[in-house]
Amino acid sequence: SRASSLQTKKQLSLATSLKAEANGQFETKHYREANSLYTKAISVLENVDIRNVGAEKNRDADTNNEDSTNFTSLITALHSNRAATNLKLREYDLCLDDCNYILRKLDVTN
Repeated sequence: SRASSLQTKKQLSLATSLKAEANGQFETKHYREANSLYTKAISVLENVDIRNVGAEKNRDADTNNEDSTNFTSLITALHSNRAATNLKLREYDLCLDDCNYILRKLDVTN
């Protein structure tokens, strides 16, 4: 529905903003803060129904595929960036968890 599509857009926008803030924290070596922000962004996207990403009527299939690709790129970046913060924090098991998530859940070839 249009309402759920709008909600999805808001979630994607919030997650993107959190990622940008986290990236800034990472660049200044504030790894715990960056980790927390990446985790928040991931949690914002947990309830996103991928079918609502780009699912507005009157949009072509290429646009819908592009939106789905952007969603996948965002969630992949969030997990890989959080893995990097965990590596810097010597939280190796957590680092590995994010890497495995990406490989299992997001790799379309699996």
